[in-house]
Amino acid sequence: MSNLALSYFDIFMYDKDYISSILYLHSSHWEDIKPILLDVRSSDWSSIRIAATKVIDMALRGAMPSQTPLTKIPTTVQKLWLSFIRDGFTTFVSDSHTSVRLTMCNCFSRVSPEVFNLLEYKEKIAAVAMMLGLSSTDEVASVRAAACRTLGIYVLFPCLREDPMFVADSALNLVQATRDNSLTVRIRAAWSLGNLCDALILVRESDSSKDIPEDILLNIVQCALAASKDDDKVRANALRALGNFTRFASSEMLLKNEALLGSTVDTLISNLSSFPNTRSRSAKVQWNAAYAIGNIFRNTTLELHHFEWTTRGIAALLETLKTNTNFKVRINAASALGVLSNREDYRDLYYPLLLDLMEILENEQLCAGSEWVEEDVEEKNDEEEVSEKYTETLQKQLIQTLSHLLSFLSPKDDPHIL
Repeated sequence: MSNLALSYFDIFMYDKDYISSILYLHSSHWEDIKPILLDVRSSDWSSIRIAATKVIDMALRGAMPSQTPLTKIPTTVQKLWLSFIRDGFTTFVSDSHTSVRLTMCNCFSRVSPEVFNLLEYKEKIAAVAMMLGLSSTDEVASVRAAACRTLGIYVLFPCLREDPMFVADSALNLVQATRDNSLTVRIRAAWSLGNLCDALILVRESDSSKDIPEDILLNIVQCALAASKDDDKVRANALRALGNFTRFASSEMLLKNEALLGSTVDTLISNLSSFPNTRSRSAKVQWNAAYAIGNIFRNTTLELHHFEWTTRGIAALLETLKTNTNFKVRINAASALGVLSNREDYRDLYYPLLLDLMEILENEQLCAGSEWVEEDVEEKNDEEEVSEKYTETLQKQLIQTLSHLLSFLSPKDDPHIL
């Protein structure tokens, strides 16, 4: 039944005869199946309760396949979700068996923002409260981790990210979860904390008059700084959160906490520069560090030319672009170098950076040209095609960054620069 619910959702919901022929059920309409699943809640057999929640999970998953456009929510999807929330299925959240609670976290994570918005306010609050509770108090780490992941999905929902109480409660729970004894929980919590900071950027961009409480922001950034010393999977998302924080935070707040800003920049630069390229997870750390430095440079309320760490950040990005062997890291470094809003912010590195970028682009074009000659002789394999794709992306980014820097040239500049 689980596989049927996933692969044939519309039939599962409506086509009585077809499902009966497969499952040997007298009736297959959702309204007929629902009481059976609800009755299972009181079963003494945990395996039956697990199977029932698996059916529910697969039905919800089948209702919202990732490739389905969400411009119009099908009636069947609305009906299933409203039934899930209103007809008593959520009581499985308090089940004594770990697998049942874990599956319920997965169920709650499958709702789309459009469907979630259809719920009544008290139903939204109830769904959030259940995940907040499981993320902080469940005795099993895998359940706490799954609940943290669901919160990380919810923080991006428009109807929730603009709710100050939800933001405050989620921030508090996720900050605590990043200190959990379980690495799995810390990884999910750090990912969700990064999403929360993504959401705060969206809130600030949509309405700059909305102030996010300073104590919440400081709590998040201090937590992210501590998490940046954790396992690479935690570290990468902590760096993402730090970059997002410095992008949307006001200059008044950052300058008032200048030591914290300095620690943030130092952390990002050290994570960008200190890891060997041979470790794939460390490459993700470097990718996020480069992106985060770019986010600092995107904060137009800061006068970057006043800070000595601006020079160190630019130099670290340039060194990464020159020496790193990972294309994604280099692309992000090149992108971050092209977001500063004026020439003055590049401080005394404007000319050296311009010349180095020209040389790097020329070398990349020469390398690409030599590879093209070799490919005439021999058919390309998958690895070569991927390399070619990233080489092209890197060249485009270098050209874009160079164009940005060249736009700051004036008639007073050395004509030989061109």
